[in-house]
Amino acid sequence: MKTARTLLTPVPGGKKRRKDHISRALIPVALRPKAREVKEAFMGFRRVGILCLFAISYVVFASCRSQIINPPLAFSAPNIALCSPENESVNLPTEITLSWNATPGTLLTQSAKGAISITGFELYFARIGETFGSPSYISETSARLTGLSLSQSYQWQVAALQSDGQQSRSETYRFTTIASSAQRVEPEDLVYLGAFLTPEWVPGNPDAQSWEWGGMAMAFNPDGDPGSRSDGFPGSLFGAGHDVWNLISEIGIPAPVRSEGKVLADLPTARVLQSFADIKGDLFPWIEEMPRVGIELIPPPNEQETGKLIACWGAHLQDEHATHMSCELDLDSPDPQGPWLVTGLNPYNGNDYLFTIPEDWAKAYTQGFALATGRYRDGGWSGFGPTLAAVDPWHEGNSPPAGTTLPSVILLKYSDYYNGEPDPWHEMNGYAHSDEWSGGVWVRAGLKEAVIFVGTKGIGNTWYGNPEGPCLDCENRGWWSDTFEGWFLFYDPNDLAKVAEGVLQPWEPQPYAHLNIDEYLYYVSSAQEKQHAGACCYDNKNRLLYLFEGGRGEGERTLIHVWRIQTE
Repeated sequence: MKTARTLLTPVPGGKKRRKDHISRALIPVALRPKAREVKEAFMGFRRVGILCLFAISYVVFASCRSQIINPPLAFSAPNIALCSPENESVNLPTEITLSWNATPGTLLTQSAKGAISITGFELYFARIGETFGSPSYISETSARLTGLSLSQSYQWQVAALQSDGQQSRSETYRFTTIASSAQRVEPEDLVYLGAFLTPEWVPGNPDAQSWEWGGMAMAFNPDGDPGSRSDGFPGSLFGAGHDVWNLISEIGIPAPVRSEGKVLADLPTARVLQSFADIKGDLFPWIEEMPRVGIELIPPPNEQETGKLIACWGAHLQDEHATHMSCELDLDSPDPQGPWLVTGLNPYNGNDYLFTIPEDWAKAYTQGFALATGRYRDGGWSGFGPTLAAVDPWHEGNSPPAGTTLPSVILLKYSDYYNGEPDPWHEMNGYAHSDEWSGGVWVRAGLKEAVIFVGTKGIGNTWYGNPEGPCLDCENRGWWSDTFEGWFLFYDPNDLAKVAEGVLQPWEPQPYAHLNIDEYLYYVSSAQEKQHAGACCYDNKNRLLYLFEGGRGEGERTLIHVWRIQTE
């Protein structure tokens, strides 16, 4: 038997294999790997290696690429913090200012060159329960919001934009507006500033182009007479001249003067901005006797470019007629549109005074109708007190066609004689058939608010006849009282809101106060002097109430009195 010998196989290069090398021949056949298996295993290892190499290369490449495309930030993101109003604030007014602070990010890379800055802000604002829409770009650190709804919760946040492209969003703040005005405007809040005169009649002009016996309609134009802003009495006034024709003119507003001796020569005179014009055209041919007129300026409705004058017309005796219209502010080309009727009113209680209802209040209570219309006619034909309804000629789109009946929301309406003796009888406290309410305004001053009617109040016994007593066949017949006083009559908007909501009936609101203004008037010479006050209007921004006192002929020029609503 031969002994197996260890085979020494030469190694390339002249070296020999190790002595302990075991020949393949000595490995049992069963344990020997097949050639194909060896090859497959080798190829598997090769593929894994290639994949690993590829992965490593990709990671390295991506890292390098990231370093090239997105280099390390040199500065951190900006800092942003909301300031006012505080989060979860309540009972806020419907006009507020949002404010915040922001600073640029800090330096991260010492080698960074240059500087960064805050380039602007994006304001996100929405009602609670709604998602933020597209933001508004703001360049300052504050934003004024107007026209918010009453008793509504809102949310807001701000994004600060940085010059290196980074931005940061603030946390979300919330606040709730006041349910309604918590405070009333009281008579003592009205501070008398003085008066000024309407322009003089130019000899040779028609009598219709005169302010004598004028002042039945008035509207404030905040954009009128830009050169007057520096004197503290910006804007202009549209007003009606002689009450036979009621042509409309626009005048400037000089600083009023308080003449202790009530000397007309002490008062400045307004200058003419637009001459008298007939804005109604041929829309109201039925007006023949003792016309009534009211006007109000409204901002551009819908997508129109300019504001409009809204007017309404009536007569001392009239039938069912369309009474309301609109025209352009350019009195040279007024382009009258209409006329329109108003639902819920008789011919005598909706076509004299006009004034604007605050937008937020209108959204909350009158379906967005933001124009108040009404009239008081002596003798109870219009109602036993002033009437008020909310309308909006453009609520359904552009100017409605002639003959359209406008929907309304009744806010104040007492019983009347139009359809005969009322039953039951509902009247304003202290009502007299001789009363004459000639104008109205909705005033806001801070958190104080009121609806104020201006006019002449009958005091004591009341009768139909002449100043001496009752009669039916005498001259100068009309409704008379023992005495007359010029009044401001104050109503609470909260009561009118309850009428709109159906909580109160239209005859239930009552005035909560009045102010006798006779001490400021120039032409009251006897206890039975009528027509103490004419129309009025209100500059909401500057809290200025303007009132016509009509001149009554030669030597009595129509003038305008001014009060400011004092809130402090």
